[in-house]
Amino acid sequence: MKRLYIIIISLTLSVSCFKKEVREVRKSQTVESCNTVYEIREPFTGIVFDLFDNGNTKEQVGYKNGQKNGKHTRWYQSGIKMYEQNYKKGKLNGLWSYWYENGQKLEEGSYIDGKHDELWATWDWYGNKRHERTYKDGELNGMWTYWHENGQKLYEGSFKNGQRDGKWTVWNENGEVIREQHYEEDELIDTSKRE
Repeated sequence: MKRLYIIIISLTLSVSCFKKEVREVRKSQTVESCNTVYEIREPFTGIVFDLFDNGNTKEQVGYKNGQKNGKHTRWYQSGIKMYEQNYKKGKLNGLWSYWYENGQKLEEGSYIDGKHDELWATWDWYGNKRHERTYKDGELNGMWTYWHENGQKLYEGSFKNGQRDGKWTVWNENGEVIREQHYEEDELIDTSKRE
């Protein structure tokens, strides 16, 4: 009986020695992944990556002090690049490019401080330019052009401070003007149709 008490006391002491301390942290200091919560100790600096099941790289993202910084690249499972963006202090900054899965460029433009800026262009699956527009400080500002599938212009006009402004022209697939419109501060002033 004495031995049984000694064994029970020994087991109780050994179990209490391995008992972990319970800590409390704010939810904002944690991150959840796959139904598991992890405590965040400090902002991360480095590259975070992910892989497809076939081992190909799926994504790479640069971080500095916990914010996206540098290149953020994602690939299709086939290994073809899907998009590449650049960040500075957590905001899109610099060239932004997107590709179709066949490797053909889909869209390209640039950001400054998280806002669209300068010339942006879009292409179809075969590499034909379909759309071009200009931004300044995140607003459409300058020419806006669309093309028909055959390469002829579909319509073209200009924006000023995010509003249609000036002459807008619409063409048919043969390149003939079918309508001209004039805008001032996004208000249609005049329309002329051609037969």
